Amino acid sequence: MYPLPAIDIRDGRCVRLLQGDFAQETIYGDPFEQAIAFVDQGASMLHIVDLDAARSGDATNDAIIRKIADRVGVPVQVGGGVRDRERALDLLSGGIARVVIGTLAVEQSGIALDLAEEFPDQIVLGLDHRTEIINEVAYRYVAVRGWERSGGVELFALLQTLEDAPFAGVVVTDISRDGTLLGPDLEGYRDILNRTHLPVIASGGVGTVDDLVQLAQLDVGGHSLVGAIIGRALLSGAFTVAEAVVACEQ
Repeated sequence: MYPLPAIDIRDGRCVRLLQGDFAQETIYGDPFEQAIAFVDQGASMLHIVDLDAARSGDATNDAIIRKIADRVGVPVQVGGGVRDRERALDLLSGGIARVVIGTLAVEQSGIALDLAEEFPDQIVLGLDHRTEIINEVAYRYVAVRGWERSGGVELFALLQTLEDAPFAGVVVTDISRDGTLLGPDLEGYRDILNRTHLPVIASGGVGTVDDLVQLAQLDVGGHSLVGAIIGRALLSGAFTVAEAVVACEQ
């Protein structure tokens, strides 16, 4: 399992939101400088989210994202606002190593499947979800358009629909834990590993090095997590990328 330091960009700045709430924002400065710092600490890949594009569909942060991709020297994975084929191709042609699609997979699954077939090593499925309790049963519903709307589809139902496509991976984010530092949904990831053969990347809640160790140790029939996205914990100084690398190797 490898760590993916996360850089969320809003209005040209590196920020973190609490549980996807745009009203609860912490600013961490210049995204490019942060990207360089993460790579200097040992990051082998970066995860970038364009929050403005995720919310409105407008790619206003492209210049910053392309600057990062051009200069950091490691692969960059980008998500946020990829709502059609043209946008995905634009990012891939601009030097982005992998593109994460979420809303597109919910609203136009046929296009998502075609992209995965055409670019099997570069298209990543993004399943960001909130849990709803209905008749004492927990359901994970996928959120879309900057997490501000429900896509109306349950996570495992969508995963079943897209399971056989050659996605490069699937990022699974528990929105209720994102930005909280309260720990990842270990049982949820164990359930997901049991239900898919796709490479799974955990996202949301990592607050300590021990959280990474526990994620790295998850194993369901030989299927383990391939990566963990880390945002606020690194930005706030809870631990370093170098420490994250060691923890993941354990």
